[in-house]
Amino acid sequence: MNVNKNAKQVNLIRIKENRNFEIQYFFEFGTEKLCRKMSDDGQSK
Repeated sequence: MNVNKNAKQVNLIRIKENRNFEIQYFFEFGTEKLCRKMSDDGQSK
């Protein structure tokens, strides 16, 4: 799973076995100023 931020949107992207990318989830925020960390087990810190 790969995390990508683009302006107000955060995308969770899966790299498939054939090396294609597929957006699994996306989150739209009301601001471009986001600052968070994610731990190894996927929990927000």
